[in-house]
Amino acid sequence: MMRQGAGNLVRRFSRLAAAAETAAAAPRMPAFDHVPLPYDGPSAAEIARKRAEYLSPSLFHFYSKPLNIVEGKRQYLYDEHGRRYLDAFAGIATVCCGHCHPDVVDAITAQARRLQHSTVLYLNHAIADFAEALASKLPGDLKVVFFTNSGTEANELAILMARLYTGSHDIISLRNSYHGNAAGTMGATAQKNWKFNVVQSGVHHAVNPDPYRGAFGSDAEKYARDVQEIIEFGTTGQVAGFISEAIQGVGGIVEVSPGYLPLAYEKVRKAGGLCIADEVQAGFARVGSHFWGFETHGVVPDIVTMAKGIGNGIPLGAVVTTPEIAQVLTRRCYFNTFGGNPLCTAGGLAVLKVLEKERLQENAFVIGSYLKDRLRGLQEKHESEARISVGPVELERDVPWRIRELLSIFLTTIPLNRSPLCSCSHRRREGDGLHARRRARDRPPAQDAGQRGDLQRHGTHERYGRLGRERRVLWERLQDHTPSVLQQGRC
Repeated sequence: MMRQGAGNLVRRFSRLAAAAETAAAAPRMPAFDHVPLPYDGPSAAEIARKRAEYLSPSLFHFYSKPLNIVEGKRQYLYDEHGRRYLDAFAGIATVCCGHCHPDVVDAITAQARRLQHSTVLYLNHAIADFAEALASKLPGDLKVVFFTNSGTEANELAILMARLYTGSHDIISLRNSYHGNAAGTMGATAQKNWKFNVVQSGVHHAVNPDPYRGAFGSDAEKYARDVQEIIEFGTTGQVAGFISEAIQGVGGIVEVSPGYLPLAYEKVRKAGGLCIADEVQAGFARVGSHFWGFETHGVVPDIVTMAKGIGNGIPLGAVVTTPEIAQVLTRRCYFNTFGGNPLCTAGGLAVLKVLEKERLQENAFVIGSYLKDRLRGLQEKHESEARISVGPVELERDVPWRIRELLSIFLTTIPLNRSPLCSCSHRRREGDGLHARRRARDRPPAQDAGQRGDLQRHGTHERYGRLGRERRVLWERLQDHTPSVLQQGRC
């Protein structure tokens, strides 16, 4: 009944949007109350020349005529000529609450005026305040935070901790995964485009539980059996850990098969290993239904890594684990010179507050649901040309790769606070390799009437007008049938 009611509401929202589109003669950018500052810097051609001469040749750019982006505001970017662009890439899924959000800018500038950097060897409240707030977003005993500068650093540290804690060396990762580009994380990564020919030892890549293109469809037990066989035939029977994303980001926005992570975690833990959740791309409210991607699978990892959305563009990452596991780093001297400096942690705390104040997790859920419904509408309209199953995007091979890539990028990223990475349902069609039927996602716990009242008092109506009201009706109706993460303090 919940699915039917939610579906009717989403379809109603879609009809309203379709009517608005029909009325418009041509697509136009909506009005936006911001005028970019005049630009008097070097031209795009001059910047390109300097890049070619002074920067690494490994750096590449989009478009044959690359954009010179000089300013950003909320969900928009501006080039040197003042032309406005809707940012559907968000700095590679990084800007999670808008370019130059005033709350984040104010927090960073206020901290910079007072103390930009010292060292974690001295006391400072900024790092402690942010660690406490971050730990409150995680379940169980996950409450000890190590700050880093990037997702690669975070995953490197997580793998190191797993090896130290267990006394084993073998790590199990998934094919098609991406975890970073340093020595250890490059080994855990399983895409040839991101791997150099250097020693990458002690990593085994399990069959990817891809419910669309995978060898076993969405059969979680068969995929998990491969993890068990790796343990039995590729290791001593003991492993250090298992690292995975709940939604593979660089791999194409691929959700792992439902039921897979609980089975894989069980087998790894029986072999003495730790379970690492890489939330660098999927974390921080992007899936909508939950704050973290792993929560959609009903598991609690031993270590969680994060970056990107944690700082809205600030070079910031983190590893969160239990007090017991955290003790392994006391065996030697370990700290990070820049990780957790006052400037970054003050900004990180401001980002977390914006996510809560503006209810961007709710926004991700509602807008993601709307986006999926519109894509399904395209599927029905162009059934003979392409089939679309949202989350990941799955198109028949005869659709041009540029279209597939555009849709993939759009679903990978957070166009700031308007169209974040959406939670996903699976569909399979008999005989064509897609899902046999739709799958309902894990649902958040029920919220009380007071919390629903808080949602109703939120200013979405004023910001979005009639469409905003439709989105809110959908959200509130779903809360009547599903539990809410608000009760757990994770929205």
